[in-house]
Amino acid sequence: MINKIDWATFGSSGVMRFGDKKIMFGKATIPNVPNGQDKTVDITFPESFENTPRIVATCTNWLAIRAVFATDITVSSAKLGAHHIQGSTQNVPLDWIAIG
Repeated sequence: MINKIDWATFGSSGVMRFGDKKIMFGKATIPNVPNGQDKTVDITFPESFENTPRIVATCTNWLAIRAVFATDITVSSAKLGAHHIQGSTQNVPLDWIAIG
């Protein structure tokens, strides 16, 4: 039997538990990312983790993004960043998932 998760039913953020691990997810937008520069936005997790989580973030639209990254990660928050490399200043929409 294969269990499937319908991610569309989860909304814009949430928490799932698997044994002693938590998986949290959400959306963020980094406003006005200038061409050729890094910019970050703060996110706060829906609940605190017991230990510092691992985070994966992705850009949700096609943009000329050289990198998407997470930094300053704590049990309750992190900064998500992007480096935009083409054209005018852009808002960069992100989806993120944190596991810990």
